[in-house]
Amino acid sequence: MSPKESFGGQPDSTWIFLTFILPVLGLSSIVRGVHDLSHGGGWWTYVTGTFFLVVGGLICGVRLGAVWNHFARRRKVSR
Repeated sequence: MSPKESFGGQPDSTWIFLTFILPVLGLSSIVRGVHDLSHGGGWWTYVTGTFFLVVGGLICGVRLGAVWNHFARRRKVSR
């Protein structure tokens, strides 16, 4: 595995996008969707934003869990 790859074997830029940008994109879509809903439309924006937020949140949780386990194992070995 090259130094440019992260724990999951994917390029770092892909994981940065999936872990951080996707939830932010989801939140902004939800906010825009709620605004559009209050003006009589835009429920697709709300649904899409919710999907991005849920998927991005799951990916973020899995990634943070992997990092947490990695450092917990390293700390346990060093004792």
